[in-house]
This record gives sequence, structure tokens and C-alpha cells, in this order.
Amino acid sequence: MASCVLFDFDMTLVDSSYAITRCLNLVGEHFGLDPLSREAVLAGIGLPMEDACRGYWGRYDEAWLEYYRAELRQEEYDHLRPYASTVPLLERLRSLSVRTGIVTNRRYASRAAAAAGVEHLVDCLVGLENVARGKPFPDPLLYALKALGCSPRKALYVGDTAEDMTAAEAAGMTGVGVLSGGRSEELLRSAGARWVLSSIAEFESFYTSPGVAGGDDCRSGEPR
Repeated sequence: MASCVLFDFDMTLVDSSYAITRCLNLVGEHFGLDPLSREAVLAGIGLPMEDACRGYWGRYDEAWLEYYRAELRQEEYDHLRPYASTVPLLERLRSLSVRTGIVTNRRYASRAAAAAGVEHLVDCLVGLENVARGKPFPDPLLYALKALGCSPRKALYVGDTAEDMTAAEAAGMTGVGVLSGGRSEELLRSAGARWVLSSIAEFESFYTSPGVAGGDDCRSGEPR
């Protein structure tokens, strides 16, 4: 069984899609940009804001991010909602003495985690403020593993994007994809996911299943 489990934040532990869509459209309204649907916004959640905006509007202006941070960040935080199974899962892993962390491409990971009510349930929080390169580079995962004193081969990373799975593979970890972010199972597997679950709600039964992510080396188990 893995001794360490790291999680992505947005659309893995927390449904942030409605809050982010609302706030991005307020940015768009302020700067005269085209409105965005929730489906369109989902494609960029998990990417650094600069890259996401280029996908949404074809370009990026630093003024948009400055406005978001100054005027809308608290609005977003106020509407972050963890999935129903998130808190029970993190509490359960803690009861099993599993080391856990949140690794996100957000800046100031602790603020978002605190707003969602999950900061106190994990042992490590890593955001873009901690590393020079975010996912899909392995840097934030390796930073978290070092902080937790955990070998990559004894750790799982759970996320909803191809960037999450690419980062996990590059870090030498086992990637577990979840479909809650709207990416396809095929995309997650092609990016390196060893297992794919429908949502975080399936993770506890997956984690405790005999023969799944077992032994000292998480990468030695057979994918299902």
C-alpha cells in the first residue's frame, strides 16, 4: 500500500469550476472579452492562469490576472466546494497513517486549501510559490515528496489532467487519474495514468483493494 498520496486540488478534491467560471466572466466583462461557458473553462483549470487565458481568449494580458487577484480572488474562494467524499477520504487516510499532500498549479496553495476547509487535513501543501516550474514538470511533486520524506516509488499522485499524469510519471510516481475534470480516460492514460477512476469518491475502495498499489513499490501492481 502506498505510504504517501498526493492530490491535485481543482476538480480532483474540490469543484472549483462554477466559482472560476463566474470570476473569469467578470474579468471578461471588465476588459471586453468574450464570455466563457463552464465547459470551456474546464479545459483550462489546472493550468497556470497565463496558459489558461491564452486558451480561453487567444492571448494573455497581465492586467487580467492583476484584476482577478485584486478584485475577485476572495469571491472565488468563497465559492470553492470540496466534493462530498473529499473530507471523509482525507480523514480516513490520516487514520491509516498515510502521508498526504496537495500539489497544485495554483499560487498560494494554502490559501485556497484553507478556503475549501481542507488545509488541516493534509501534511503538505505545494503551489507555484514553492517551485520555479509547475506541472507538467515534476518539480512540485518532487518538492512535496522531499518535504514528506517519501520515495516516489512508494507514492501515488491523484489528478484530473494530462499535466498531472505527465508530472507524476516524470517524478517516478504512479499516476491515478480521475474523470471529474472532464478529461477523457484515453487522454489520462496516454499521459501516463496507471489507473483511472470516475471521481475521488472511488479512491478509498481503490486504495484499500488487495493487490492495488501494493507492496513497497506502487508501480509494481497490475493496472485494472
